[in-house]
Amino acid sequence: MLLGVDGRSEIAESRVKLYIFLEKYPEKAEQAMSFYGNSLETSEIRSLLFDNKFIVGIDLNLDGRTEIEVYPTISEAELARADVRRLLAKMLPARGLALLKACHTLQIGFSQANDSKVLYFHPIDGNSFAESLGNEMAKKANAYYRHKDVRHLVVAIPELELQKSSIQRLNMYYA
Repeated sequence: MLLGVDGRSEIAESRVKLYIFLEKYPEKAEQAMSFYGNSLETSEIRSLLFDNKFIVGIDLNLDGRTEIEVYPTISEAELARADVRRLLAKMLPARGLALLKACHTLQIGFSQANDSKVLYFHPIDGNSFAESLGNEMAKKANAYYRHKDVRHLVVAIPELELQKSSIQRLNMYYA
């Protein structure tokens, strides 16, 4: 489990985020996916469960709303498989596939609260990855962490942003 706080300048927009990591627990993954019913997204999620690694995220918003997000996790070994690459090529924008070449893990976040899927890139070299995005705020944020003891970076980019000429919305998570 992992717990995070997403603090915003407007306190009502802040939230507590709870992540539950599931591995080889398909009945709980199915239970989490049941929030989508029999939608196209549910079949997409199922198609991404290669090794039964799955994260369920629960957003406890301070305004009283609760949202569920599910994250199939695709490992480096799975990303190396030709069948997985073909499947991702059908699902992801070309720009997302290009960024994926510099990553060891990908998570795809599905939530009815978001306007599109969110791709969570786990880059091999966080500094080069942040620089390659062409986003000035990402470069500035990364400059602060460049010489810190960063063990891991995750960059979250909505799929809709990857279809545009430049990435304007993204989140960067440093550990």
